Amino acid sequence: MKTAKGNYVFPSKKHTDRPIGSVRKAHNAAIRRALIKPLFVLYDLRHTFATRAVAAGVDLPTLSAMLGHTSITMTMRYVHPAAEQKRLAAAKLETFRVNGLIVAASEQTAERERLAEIEQAAEQERLAAAKVETFRINGLMEAASEQAVGTKMGTEARIN
Repeated sequence: MKTAKGNYVFPSKKHTDRPIGSVRKAHNAAIRRALIKPLFVLYDLRHTFATRAVAAGVDLPTLSAMLGHTSITMTMRYVHPAAEQKRLAAAKLETFRVNGLIVAASEQTAERERLAEIEQAAEQERLAAAKVETFRINGLMEAASEQAVGTKMGTEARIN
């Protein structure tokens, strides 16, 4: 096995301190020697890298910078989500939707309970007001009755 002389995996034959200009010929020769079918091009590796990076959780702006792209739109051309990734994404959305429904239902229940408490407090205030009013009316009736009795007694006293 050969060892690289310098910092590059594919150094220039003439200048080992510089990379080779293109690895296409070396790649094609390696593919032929390894009897790899169907043939693939080096850019397939960029697509694989981008797809696996997103699957591993790398966000698109970071991946875009890593690939040297000027826009996320270009990066999106390299990312090919697998069926399992799509299924997981759909499951996440479903979980989010269900959790949202649970939270909404919980909020509705809390609102109903709050309104019931307000209604109960209002009913208690109405009952208390009715008791006060009944007490007031009873007091007026009692006073009127006492006054009537007093007037009757005064009339009887004057007669006798």
